[in-house]
Amino acid sequence: MTIARKPYLALAAICALAIAPFAAAQQAAKVTVTVNKVMSDAGTIRGALCADPLLFATSPCAAASAFAPAKAGSVELTFTDVKPGTYALGIFHDEDGNGQVSIFTEPMAFGNGALDLPPVFDNASLKVSGDLKTETALFRMGQ
Repeated sequence: MTIARKPYLALAAICALAIAPFAAAQQAAKVTVTVNKVMSDAGTIRGALCADPLLFATSPCAAASAFAPAKAGSVELTFTDVKPGTYALGIFHDEDGNGQVSIFTEPMAFGNGALDLPPVFDNASLKVSGDLKTETALFRMGQ
């Protein structure tokens, strides 16, 4: 009976090894966002991915966050270790360096180039199932 089970154990081990890289790839993705229309080199471009539609735009809700020094033109933000799911993307140019968005003075952007204020989760959301590249553009409220 032990001899008959060994081929199945070997086959199970081979299948597990073959599937493991795919399972790992689905567990962690990289989301790269090109942020366009950065108007100055001052401060930092900050972004967050929010998985909760009820918290998006009302409370801190960062399932993943990224930041990079501002550079006039375009800046790339990279979110790492993002689990598969749907996330709303929110970005702002922290020109004054205080770590908080000043909605009346600092430029902001949302996923899919959404311009809704207040932002709407479905309009700003990205579906992550693996590595993803997207872009959006900053805008100022009232412009």
